[in-house]
Amino acid sequence: MTNNAGKAYERFSHKLATEAMIAPCPHVLMVNHEDGIKLDPSMGDLEFTTVGENNLHAFRVIGWPGRGPKLDRVKARDIRSLKGTMTPRQAAAIYGVHVQTSRDIWSGTAYRQAA
Repeated sequence: MTNNAGKAYERFSHKLATEAMIAPCPHVLMVNHEDGIKLDPSMGDLEFTTVGENNLHAFRVIGWPGRGPKLDRVKARDIRSLKGTMTPRQAAAIYGVHVQTSRDIWSGTAYRQAA
């Protein structure tokens, strides 16, 4: 899809469906799946919520613990020790982080306290 300026952007199908059947989604809201199943696009399952309401709903419905740091000092130290033995992508895959996180740890711009 493109915006009025011709710039490409991505939209999720459930958001497009909700906007077509209910109303345009205000900029500050997002689409929530009431049953917690993201692959269920049925209209009775979709609603507009704030990010905070969506996070609270996710915690209550599916037990999602929220976003917290993926790494602690020990894991960051482990990633740092892997430098030279594998690629940043391989290290990132092992610890479930973005490849840039591995690069930042190796360069010393992230998790400096784990040195």
